[in-house]
Amino acid sequence: MIVVKILGILDIIAGIFFWLFCFFHIIPKPIIILLGFYLLVKGLSFLLSFDIASIFDVVFSIIIFLSLSLTIPKVIVVLFVILLIQKGILSLVS
Repeated sequence: MIVVKILGILDIIAGIFFWLFCFFHIIPKPIIILLGFYLLVKGLSFLLSFDIASIFDVVFSIIIFLSLSLTIPKVIVVLFVILLIQKGILSLVS
């Protein structure tokens, strides 16, 4: 149960850091790469349970890695951040 809460907090942090990276460029790229790997590993590790949230984690990690070399539209960034923070809050509540 405590692991779910820790993962929820990390999802919220990942969302906030990605938002700060895309809009203000104040988060260094190595931290964004680390967050991308975190979401990828977490998504792949829970993918066997066929959970939709795990699929979102994999998609989110791909978006993070793409944002390092491409400019992602702000609408996609905002939607991604809202979904990631919402997933983190739901993990804390459950």
